[in-house]
Amino acid sequence: MSQVLRTHAVSRLRYLVQQVDRFERFHAGSARLEINAFTDLFTTDDVLSQIWDALRAHLSVSPKAWHEQANREREVPPLPRGAADCMAFRFATFRYMKSDKADLQHFVSNLFPGSYLNERLMNWKRLIVHPFAADCRTLVRDLPGRLPETEWVQLDECLESYLNGPFEQVGFGPRAWTDADDERAAASLAQAEAATTPAEPVAETSAVEAALAELEACVEAVHSSEREEVLLDLAALRIERRRPTFQRARFLAR
Repeated sequence: MSQVLRTHAVSRLRYLVQQVDRFERFHAGSARLEINAFTDLFTTDDVLSQIWDALRAHLSVSPKAWHEQANREREVPPLPRGAADCMAFRFATFRYMKSDKADLQHFVSNLFPGSYLNERLMNWKRLIVHPFAADCRTLVRDLPGRLPETEWVQLDECLESYLNGPFEQVGFGPRAWTDADDERAAASLAQAEAATTPAEPVAETSAVEAALAELEACVEAVHSSEREEVLLDLAALRIERRRPTFQRARFLAR
């Protein structure tokens, strides 16, 4: 067991989400290259490899045996029932597909529905790739909040506790990805984008605004050669006050 800097662990977990977003988009022509690259990342990165180490304890079905059964019976067997078991199986499937013994195009062409290769591959991805990506996002959403607020953390222990407990209730499980999942993912993305969009500036009725308005009224009533210059200064103060990046020091300096 080794400790990891908490900030480094959180950073690599966020990086994982970026990588699964990219990984999900592969097609028939890039499948082997993308699977190989993602598998290498997940097994060699100092933080992400600990996820695989923790998942491996939940691997209850051999991908090799599963694929042999599918080819023999000409039917896709069910996946393991547990959420952690399924996530482990799906990643182990990527590792199996990386081997020279596996032929993904042949497998999906014979066992998954579709009029052409990429459509058949899409249906395989709905069973294996998209649920795994969803589980990665769930793990990255939940795990940082479970890490101790210390400089160094025992990541493997936190992963084991999470996979054996809460993850069983929130993990994707054995089912395939559906159109309803696409809709939920799109809605979730829209909400996230809305949450990060800056709000329109709201008119303020603070004491400062009231003071500016009062000064403006006083200056309007004065007939002086400097009247227009003072009004321009007050307008500049009002603009400064309403900046989204308002800085008190800069306002007072004016």
